Amino acid sequence: MYAIGGTLLIGGAGTVSGTLRGVLLSGVIQNVINQIGNLTSSAQSVVSGAFLVVVVVTQSYLSRVRPLR
Repeated sequence: MYAIGGTLLIGGAGTVSGTLRGVLLSGVIQNVINQIGNLTSSAQSVVSGAFLVVVVVTQSYLSRVRPLR
């Protein structure tokens, strides 16, 4: 279980700056979706969900490739 920015939901090593970057990136993605303007609210939810899935998969992969020090 991960949250955006590298902070584990079940404890572990994360940084405040990593979490802030993740929240900022999420906000930027949401703003881009809103600027497009022609997406329905359900399509916006799908895009946001897909973004979260990509983040979780990427973090899982990186945690295996680069174990914590």
